[in-house]
Amino acid sequence: MLGSSIQHNSTARGLASRESEFEALLTDPGAATSISRVSASEFAADDATALAACAEPFLVAGTLTGWRGSERWLSVETLLDAYGDLTFSLAHDVTVTLREYAEYARSTGADCPYYLVERRFEDGRAALLDDFAPPPPFSDDLFRYVPGSRSARYWFCGGPRSGTFLHADPLCTAAWNAVTCGAKRWCFLPPETDLASLGLDVFRDGARQIASAWFVDELPRLQLLAAEGRVRMVEVVQRAGELVYIPAGWYHAVLNLGPLTVAVSQNFVAPAALPRIWPTLLAREATFAAVLTDMLEHCRPDVAAALPARESAGCGKASRGPSHGASAVHSQPGGCQRPNWHAGVESKEEGISLGVWWRPVEGGGGVEGSAAAAEGGGAEGGGGESARSV
Repeated sequence: MLGSSIQHNSTARGLASRESEFEALLTDPGAATSISRVSASEFAADDATALAACAEPFLVAGTLTGWRGSERWLSVETLLDAYGDLTFSLAHDVTVTLREYAEYARSTGADCPYYLVERRFEDGRAALLDDFAPPPPFSDDLFRYVPGSRSARYWFCGGPRSGTFLHADPLCTAAWNAVTCGAKRWCFLPPETDLASLGLDVFRDGARQIASAWFVDELPRLQLLAAEGRVRMVEVVQRAGELVYIPAGWYHAVLNLGPLTVAVSQNFVAPAALPRIWPTLLAREATFAAVLTDMLEHCRPDVAAALPARESAGCGKASRGPSHGASAVHSQPGGCQRPNWHAGVESKEEGISLGVWWRPVEGGGGVEGSAAAAEGGGAEGGGGESARSV
């Protein structure tokens, strides 16, 4: 037994003995549900930024060659050579080296093994940040202007049966997820899917929801419904060197299939996608919309000009950001500075939820709120895996 988590030590379902079912998930899905594919040349084109506003998931191969991580994270051996002695926290009572985690992932019989998800990148783990960079089509990220939100990056390392339960990334963020070693099986459902009518649940913090069990219990049922035309579903097997794009609002579940799967992900909001997601963002995340509007007016007035007027956007006096005359200043990317806002990051002990809050410093008015991001990056699709974006 590793740590005190009942969920991550349970073998009640005996899923480790059902290897053939998980091996079958390495078979590419049929054409009817298969994900769209974008060529490397399309992804590298000058107008590829339009892909960041795509409303459908897609996969692209051959785009990670410039990353140091594509060499250091290429295999278990190269990964451990570079980072085997780095320590990572799996839970409040479990800290291991990467070498110890690799052995744990290989040998555990748990139905829902611990999933190594790094999101703080502190101390020696900061070196991981030098191993990758956002692909050019996704590099113009409005999310980064919001205080505290630049941490919406995730580095994943997971063994068999680890993954993410069905979820949609928060704050209407999209995400990209790139695999350098191993493989992942993805299942996507569009935002308009009536989950209740399908008997599906989504990730709930604290609930005992097992990603591997979801793929054994729910995926075959959804595949039958999709074959009958009763549900729309998109699937893909993502292999090393491939990148998956997760559009805002899409539900997704993710399962690691290799002996050890390594990936990196980031949640983002692209300028080209903002008009499409703005009504939903405003309706569901009014506080965040107010903060984003406020920051864009100072950092990206070109983008802010295309948004509805502040009063009609629910950002009137009651929720307007703090006055510009206050003395405190929060620095933002590109030299942009916004008075009064400060932020913090609140991480959970397990899973990959990233809590971010915004509130004015003492003396300012304004709004205050919180949010969670996951694998996607919110948690695997940016946003979020084991608890919540890819």
